[in-house]
Amino acid sequence: MIKNKIAICDIYHPYIHGNTENTSQDIFGHFIVRTLVELNEFYTNPYIPKNIIKHSIHPFIRNYDDITIRYNTLNIIEPITLDGGEMIGIVKTHYIRIFQRKWRNSRRS
Repeated sequence: MIKNKIAICDIYHPYIHGNTENTSQDIFGHFIVRTLVELNEFYTNPYIPKNIIKHSIHPFIRNYDDITIRYNTLNIIEPITLDGGEMIGIVKTHYIRIFQRKWRNSRRS
């Protein structure tokens, strides 16, 4: 059973998140989970996403800065732990769109 979580994620960047001999080989291009947000934190708003430090050079992603600005927000993710112990998140944008549509429609009625 897949349990989705609310999280703030970054695209993995070896200069920001580090890279050792234990780092999973397939981590490049994945969203690494920066912060998991529990439901009580979500409803009470104690989290504030921090500004992203711009690193315009990424080993594999040319438009890294543009992507990080877009994803520096809360996301619904499917968390996965890789062999190296890193937690990555598969962003479930489809569910966000469904939630937004339902919320928008409920406000109209």
